[in-house]
Amino acid sequence: AGSIYEFKIKSLDGEEIDLEPIKEEQAKVNPPETIFSCADRHLRRHRALHWDGPGGEIVVGRPDDKQRPRFRLQCRRDPFASKGNNLTEARRIVDWSEVAKEVRVIGSTSGKTSTKTSLFGTATDKDVADVAAKTGHFERLVLVPQQQVETKERADQQALRELSARRRRKDAWELATDGWTYWDGEQVPWAVNATVDVDVDVHGGPHGKYLITRVVRGLSSNLAATPRISAIGPGTWAL
Repeated sequence: AGSIYEFKIKSLDGEEIDLEPIKEEQAKVNPPETIFSCADRHLRRHRALHWDGPGGEIVVGRPDDKQRPRFRLQCRRDPFASKGNNLTEARRIVDWSEVAKEVRVIGSTSGKTSTKTSLFGTATDKDVADVAAKTGHFERLVLVPQQQVETKERADQQALRELSARRRRKDAWELATDGWTYWDGEQVPWAVNATVDVDVDVHGGPHGKYLITRVVRGLSSNLAATPRISAIGPGTWAL
C-alpha cells in the first residue's frame, strides 16, 4: 500500500507516453466514483477514451479528426441537390464565450520546498489570438494552478487539455436525422469518433468535415428512429 508506480509506454502510432506516477490507492475505484469514471480516468492518462459501440462493444481510442468522412449529412434548398437531403434538424453552434486566448498552467519542480521553482505550461487558441491582435479585445488569459505538475512538458499538455475543454462549442453542430443507420449502399450505424461531412446551406454551407463526439438514439411518439448527433470542428479536441 502506498507504492508509487511509474509507467512509460508507446502508443499504437509509436509515440512514447510518459505517464505521471500514480499511487496504488489512486488506481482503485474511489466511491462514489463509478466504474465508467474510473476507467475513463485511467484511459485519459494514456490520452485515450472509451465509449459504447453500435453493436454493444466497448471501444477504446483517441479522437481522430484527420480520418476521411465516413458519413455525409446535408440540407440543401436547390431542387437538384435537395434529393440527397437527410437532415431533419441542424443547429449551428459558434460560441466563443468560454474560449480562452491562452491557458497557462502553473506548477512547480519536484524536490524540497526550499529548492522548488515555479514552471509554466501554455496553450494558445490561434483564432482568438488573431482577433485579439486585430481588435485589441479578447485578451483572455486563464491561470490554472496544478501543484502536482512537475515538468514543463506535462504543464504544456495539461494547458492544452484545459484549452480544449473550453472550446468545444467554438465550432460545433447538433444534428438530427431520420434513421439509426446511414445508407451508402449498405447500412452503417452512426458512430462516435467517426467524421461526417456537413453541408447545410441555410447556415452558409458547405461546411466540411466534423468529428462526431456523441450519438443519442431515440424513438419519437410515432416510433420513428430519431438519432441526434453532436459534432465538433477539426483541431478542437486534444487529449
